[in-house]
Amino acid sequence: EFFSFLSNAVNCMKSTQENSFLSKKMLSKYSPYYAASLYYAVLKDTEVRGMAAQNGAIKALLTLSKDLVIGEHMPSSGPGCLEAPYIAAHALSLIAISLNPLVCFNDQTIIQAIQPLVCICDFEQNNLRRFEALLALTNIASANDYVRSHFAQMEKSFQIIESAIFDENALVKRAALELTTNLLMNQLFVERYFMPTEFKSQRTICIEDRDQKAERIRLYVLLAAEYEDVQLSSAALVGLSFMSPYPIICQYIMDIECFPAIINEVLSTNIIELIYRALFLIKNIANHGVGYAEFIKINFQPKILQLDIKSETNEELAEKTNGYRNEINIILDS
Repeated sequence: EFFSFLSNAVNCMKSTQENSFLSKKMLSKYSPYYAASLYYAVLKDTEVRGMAAQNGAIKALLTLSKDLVIGEHMPSSGPGCLEAPYIAAHALSLIAISLNPLVCFNDQTIIQAIQPLVCICDFEQNNLRRFEALLALTNIASANDYVRSHFAQMEKSFQIIESAIFDENALVKRAALELTTNLLMNQLFVERYFMPTEFKSQRTICIEDRDQKAERIRLYVLLAAEYEDVQLSSAALVGLSFMSPYPIICQYIMDIECFPAIINEVLSTNIIELIYRALFLIKNIANHGVGYAEFIKINFQPKILQLDIKSETNEELAEKTNGYRNEINIILDS
């Protein structure tokens, strides 16, 4: 009943008509702030998020946050009512983190949720708000390719997400990378932000003149090296794997001087999850043809032959990893 009451109250706030449920005289400019704050405070409890979604919370929070515009600065001062849309978006992120987006959102609301959530990923927001918004967007991006295609067309959104990958906060950085990796499942997103139109070696080009898309590929390779943060390195390797079906991107990957050293370092770890993802990437590159396979043979086969792949905690993953190693050796020996 609490969530139904709050949802009805928000509807009254935004309605131009008098409502028998709540008189306009009972409302003030601070009412949206109080409603958003109530939602946020209650939704911190993970147990009630499903109930809230069933009782109109998503529609209410979208209504409260609908005025947020990507790229607009958050008010630095002024009455608390100005922060209401940001609090509402943060509350919305708590629902989107916990629940299956295909269940709690419909085709319209899942798209409507993207803009307010992106708005609170901006560097002006506090790190907790940014982190939880990025997690929510990652979950939403996993819903289907239609949602990912919508992301791909929101260039300002990706600029905010991309800047978060460079954040000093490890959680924000990892969440932004994981979101981008999810988006790499979409061909339009890859073509728009990561796939150069033609191959041109970047080795002799000064940094400021390098192709922006090629630099994004390079960033993924460099982040794969940060294997002390297993989740970060894993997300980078998965992202490279999502890019590896495109031959021109593989050319750029192979053109990065440190790529062989980084992947060999990953293969030298005892972290089965990272070895599995690295071998999957290597296999995909080798599958593109003779030149690609020769590159893999020269740079990785000695290390691959030395691998002792086993895991006491995940035998199934170790078996799959051995399968990739065998596939690579077959490709290289054929």
